[in-house]
Amino acid sequence: MKKNMGLFFGIVAIVFAALIFGGCEQSTGGESSTPPVQAPAPTADVGIVGTEVPVQDGTVVTLTAATEGARIYYTDDGTDPTSSSPQYTEGTPITINGDAGNTVTIKAIEVKDATSSGVLTVQYKIDAAATPIPTVDIPSGTVADGDSVTLSADEGLAIYYTLNGANPTTSSQQYEAPVQINAADAQDGVVTLKAIAVKGEVSSAVRTVEYRIGAITWTAVANGEEDKTTSTAITITFTGGSVTDLREEHITVINGTGEAAKTTLDGNSLGINVTKAGTVSLRIRKAGIVSEPTDGPVTVYKTVDVPPVTGIVWTASAYGTTGIISSKFIVLDFSGQVVTGLTAEQITVASDDESDTPGEADKGVLIDSGTGYSLAITVQTEGDLLVTIEKEGIDDTPHTVRVYKDSQAPGQVTGTGWAAVDAAEKPSYDKITLTWTNPVDEDFDHVEISCIATDPAPAAETEPVIIDNIKGSTHTVGDLAASTQYTFNVISVDSDGNKSEPVGITEAKTEAKPKASVTVKFSGFEDEAIDLIDADGTADGTALSWSGKEVLTVSLEEIDGSYSCEYSLDESTSRESVTGKAITLKANELSVKTHTLTVFVTKGGVTHTKRLTFKVEA
Repeated sequence: MKKNMGLFFGIVAIVFAALIFGGCEQSTGGESSTPPVQAPAPTADVGIVGTEVPVQDGTVVTLTAATEGARIYYTDDGTDPTSSSPQYTEGTPITINGDAGNTVTIKAIEVKDATSSGVLTVQYKIDAAATPIPTVDIPSGTVADGDSVTLSADEGLAIYYTLNGANPTTSSQQYEAPVQINAADAQDGVVTLKAIAVKGEVSSAVRTVEYRIGAITWTAVANGEEDKTTSTAITITFTGGSVTDLREEHITVINGTGEAAKTTLDGNSLGINVTKAGTVSLRIRKAGIVSEPTDGPVTVYKTVDVPPVTGIVWTASAYGTTGIISSKFIVLDFSGQVVTGLTAEQITVASDDESDTPGEADKGVLIDSGTGYSLAITVQTEGDLLVTIEKEGIDDTPHTVRVYKDSQAPGQVTGTGWAAVDAAEKPSYDKITLTWTNPVDEDFDHVEISCIATDPAPAAETEPVIIDNIKGSTHTVGDLAASTQYTFNVISVDSDGNKSEPVGITEAKTEAKPKASVTVKFSGFEDEAIDLIDADGTADGTALSWSGKEVLTVSLEEIDGSYSCEYSLDESTSRESVTGKAITLKANELSVKTHTLTVFVTKGGVTHTKRLTFKVEA
């Protein structure tokens, strides 16, 4: 075992420094550990994180890795992706399909070496009435200065675009010919192209692509040595910039003294089928890449059958120390042997029921560092686990591993704030929007919010209302009382259920409801002698916003002598006689629009008319 300690501690060091799992913003859970840097998540060229984008059935979405050489794994059913999820293939966009009204949630991570990124989450709502989004012929990546990009949209749609990262409008440049990507337009070496399609007054969602300017050169080397190994791939190395979306159709293999044919492309490694040893050449044709007709000869070697290694002995150790940090992964050591093609499905993690302290844990992502494997886990109960590998050529003896559950609370939220919903724009007098900044703990999962009225306080003792499992960093609390002050407490919760001390948001207050009543005052019967005012002194004819949840009462003051009174609602409505001294209107019986109430008072054969405008809102 001593001869393998170097490999084991090397893997532990790599994973501890780079592996990040769960949460939106993360750091280590130990008091004295140095926080690792969160690996950036991949990006989507359609959609904004935290918003629901209306798209038509059949819309295509391209994912781009933030880290060169990283692999992207994704799901389209809203579940969190792992390395066992479908792998995204560069050059093959994801098609958003579904019935109208359905929501498709794409989640994606990228994995490279011992590092897993945070999760990208974008939501698309299928809407047949949505304007189709324009497409581009060159996805995000590196291009040469002066390369042209072609935009396309459905017939009858106009395309507008920007090159400075701003969201385009109909006042932006209209697309008429291929767009040149010039270094003069770059910011920090990147030109950000954003485009929308417009039909009438309806705009599509924004498609965003980023182009890095660079003259990229490359070399190619075949793996393998003569009479020793099989040359099964040609590794292509790019200098001068990163290359994304390299596809097999970009590469041509030109046979020389050797004979080989393309098979598959994995990142920048081109699989080949060698039928005769010797030299071959490559040609790459892709925007931004500088290539001679052939990039020099590459020596390839004919297949040599190598018998598989069998009976590989392995050990397993869990990272973590009791009471300090959760054991987030199990490190697998294959005694110096190189194991390829291991999948999470071939590994079983179960409670060691024979142990005095059996533990419980769920499998997560399997990370391939290139020299070994680490299995991410979520610890439910600390104790002993049994880890078993069922793969041809590997010893299937179960190994006992001790795991530890996190007992440390995450950090508190910071930067708290609140705002009442704007009553002038939308009369929702029962809502308050809270904002905060989440802690950077690596295992932070969500926040919990408690809410209680403080002014006026409830008549009887009331338990706070608890709102749990809130993701993100903003939440709108509804069903509150108008003109009421509340205290909110925000608590951060990690993936093991540990909770921070609460952070209070005090003196948050809802808006006051406007009065929904008017008075028709009859002070005489000369022309212009009938006053129409509301309780706050609003003059005759002034519009009054009126919520769809309310009843409006128009009070009629006492009038001396004999008179008759009628009213009508809108010009096309017939008159109705007033019974008693009040006109009662219910907003939920009216359409959501502006209405006109007209009051008719007749005395001595003379009819006097007054009007008041009401704006009925939802």
